[in-house]
Amino acid sequence: MVSLKRAVIIFGVLAVFVAALFLMTPMFISSDTVKSRILSEVQDLTGRTMTFRGNPTVSFQPFLGIEISDVVIEDPSAPPNSPPFVRIDKLFGKLETLSAFFGRADIRNFRFVRPQFNFRTDSNGKANWIFDKGIIREVLEASSKSHSENESADPIPNATFGRFEIVDGIANYENEISGVMETVTNINGTIIWPDSNSELLMKIGGIWQGEQLNFTVDAEEPIQLMSGGNSEIEFNMKSAPLDFNFVGEANLISDLHLVGEFNMHSPSANRMGEFLGVTLLEGLVIGELEGAGKLEMKPNKALLTEAAITLDGSRSVGAISISIDEKNTPKLDGTLAFDAIDITKLLDAVSDKQAGGDNRETSLRRLSLDMRISSNTVSVYDLAGKDFAATLSVREGNWALDVGNLAMFEGNVTAKIEAQLEADIPQFSFNITATKTNFAEIATLLGAKIIQPSGTLNFKLDVTTAGTNRRTLIRNIMGTLEARASDGQINGIDLTLLDAIFSEKKKRVSFDELSGRTVFDKAEFEFLINRGIAWISEGSMFSPGREMALSGNFDMLLGGLAIQAKMRKVERIADGQTSNPEQLPKAGEWNNFIIGGTFSSPLLTRWPASSRSFLPPTKGDRIAPAN
Repeated sequence: MVSLKRAVIIFGVLAVFVAALFLMTPMFISSDTVKSRILSEVQDLTGRTMTFRGNPTVSFQPFLGIEISDVVIEDPSAPPNSPPFVRIDKLFGKLETLSAFFGRADIRNFRFVRPQFNFRTDSNGKANWIFDKGIIREVLEASSKSHSENESADPIPNATFGRFEIVDGIANYENEISGVMETVTNINGTIIWPDSNSELLMKIGGIWQGEQLNFTVDAEEPIQLMSGGNSEIEFNMKSAPLDFNFVGEANLISDLHLVGEFNMHSPSANRMGEFLGVTLLEGLVIGELEGAGKLEMKPNKALLTEAAITLDGSRSVGAISISIDEKNTPKLDGTLAFDAIDITKLLDAVSDKQAGGDNRETSLRRLSLDMRISSNTVSVYDLAGKDFAATLSVREGNWALDVGNLAMFEGNVTAKIEAQLEADIPQFSFNITATKTNFAEIATLLGAKIIQPSGTLNFKLDVTTAGTNRRTLIRNIMGTLEARASDGQINGIDLTLLDAIFSEKKKRVSFDELSGRTVFDKAEFEFLINRGIAWISEGSMFSPGREMALSGNFDMLLGGLAIQAKMRKVERIADGQTSNPEQLPKAGEWNNFIIGGTFSSPLLTRWPASSRSFLPPTKGDRIAPAN
C-alpha cells in the first residue's frame, strides 16, 4: 500500500513538472527564431519569397504554436499589379513541444485561415505553380530521372512537408491563352503529406459553379505523379450533380492516363452535363445515370469496358469509347446491350422545336455517335417490341437508326429511320419493312374501331416528312406504302349483306346495317402518299365468293374517306379444275359504291349502274384461282 502511494506521488509530481514545462515553452522560443525558420524553409522549398506583417506570436490556442498575420508568397512571373501567388489572412503553425523546449522551432502542422490561391497559366503556357528552383524542384527533377529510360537514376532527396489544414479558402485560376477563368470558394479540408517519399492523403471541399464539391485523394507515390511517373491512386468526388470514384494507376504528366476501375452516379444526366460543361442534345431530358466498370483514359479519349450502365432506369452492359476530335466535337462509339429501352425521348428531342430552341441544331452538330444497340424489349410512344438490334449514328447533325432486327406485331420488322435539321426544322425519312405481322394489332394501333381487320400482314413503307409536331409531320408525309394481307377477316362489316341492299336499289348505307364479319383469302394495296393524303393506286380483296376492288384516297390527318369501290360475286374453282384462263368460270356483274364519311363514321353510297365503268376491273372479267 505504501509503495502504491509512493508511485502515485511520483507520477503526480512528474505530471506537474511536465505541465509546468509545457506552460513555460513560449519562454524558450523567440519570435526572431520562429520568423527566421519560417522564411528560410519557404525559401528553401519553393525558391520564392515569403513576407508577413509583424512578428510571429507564440500561443496555446488552438494548440501550442505560432500565429502569423497577412502572409504573402509572391509570384515572380506575374504581370505588374497582379495578385500574389498565395495570400493568407492568418497562418497557425503547431510547434513540436520537445523541440520548442530546447529552443528549436520545428513546425509540421499548419492551419491556413482564409487563404487565397491565385493559379495562372501565362500566354506561353507556363504555370505559376511550377517552381523554378528550391528543394521541391530538385526532388521533382530527381524523381523524373529515376523513371526515365534515358537517364541514370540518382538518389531522390527527401523534402519534409507535414499536415495542412485550410479554413474558408478561395482558389482562382486564369488561363491567358484560352481566356478561361474559374473560382472555387469556401474551401475547407486537410492535406496530409509528411514528406516527399510518403503517401499523400487529401480531403477537401469547396463550392464551384454554385455546387458543393468534396474530394478525397489517396496517392501512393505523389511525387511520381508530379514528375511524370505512375502511381496507384484512389480518387473520390461527391457533389449533387455527380458522384465519381476511381481506383487504379495514374500518370498526370508524361504519359497522361488513368487505368483502373470506376463507378459513378448522377440523379440527372442533363444536370451532370451542364455541371461538366458538356452540351447534350437540346430538348433531350435524361434522368438518373449510373455506371461502373473498367476505365482507361488518355488525353481526349476514354474507354469504358466491362461497363454496366443504367440510363434513366434502362440497364445495359457493354463498352463505350469517348473521344474529342480536332474540332472539339465529342464522339461516342461502342456497343450496349439493354434489358429494356425507350427511344421516345430521343425522337421527341429531335422533332420538338420548342424543347430544342435555337441551340438544337448546334448541339446536334456538336455530337458524333456510332453505337450498336440491342435490347430484350424496346418501346417508342405506344409501340412495343422485343429482340431489338440496331445501329444509331450521328454525323454532322444527321441521325440514322438502322434496325436490323425487331420482333413486333407478332412478326419481324426491319427499318432505317433518318433525321436531319434544315433551318431548325426536323426532316425525317422512314424505310420500314414488316413481315408476318398481326394485322389486328396494327389496325388497333392506327385507331380502327368500327372496322377491325385481322390476319397476316406484310408491308413496306417508304416515306419522308418534316415538321415539329404531330400535325405537321402527318400533313407533310410523302412516299409509298405496299401492303399484303392474307387469311384474315374484317370484323365489323359483312360484305355479303350488300347483295340484298343492291337488289333493293338503296342508295345510302350506314355501316351499322352491315354489321358482321367478312372472311378474306388475301388483300393487296398500293398507296401513293402526298401531303398526308393516301391515294389507293391498286387495291383488291378476295374472299370466298367475292372480289372487291378499290381506288380513291383518305386523309391521314383528318380521317376523311373518298374511296370508290366495286364488288362482284365469283365462283371458286374446285380442286383439280383447269387453270386455263379461257376455261375459267365467268364472274358476276360489278356493283359500284362509294365509301365516304370518316374513319370513325364511314358511310356507303351506291354508285349508279350506268357509271359502273368508272373503275375498270384490275383482273378483267374473269377471276384467277385463289391462292
